[in-house]
Amino acid sequence: MEVDKEEYTPQQGGVEDRKAFVNKFWNFVEGHILERAFNGRMIAWIVAIALYAVVQVAYNYSAMRKIRMISTNNTTLQDLRMEHITLSTELMNDSRITSIEERVEAAGLSICTPTTAPIEIEK
Repeated sequence: MEVDKEEYTPQQGGVEDRKAFVNKFWNFVEGHILERAFNGRMIAWIVAIALYAVVQVAYNYSAMRKIRMISTNNTTLQDLRMEHITLSTELMNDSRITSIEERVEAAGLSICTPTTAPIEIEK
């Protein structure tokens, strides 16, 4: 029984398989793969993959920059919220009657505190 070389495929893990892999690997390492004729067809694919890689790197850089900007804005927003709460608390404390009286007396001005409650005007 004679087997044609074209029809014969070695089983996976066979000696021929390993030899073919080693030969292909060394051809790649030594640069012989660039001498083959089929590489002319592959140049378009190589250029497309390189352009895709450049676009991916640019997209990732842009996304990281936006994430950094959002993080900075969130930190600034938290600081402004805390400042707003502090200022509104101080304003609320400063607008009380006792606080106003203390500041007027400290300035040396005279103020007369009403002794009667305000009257509600009815319609």
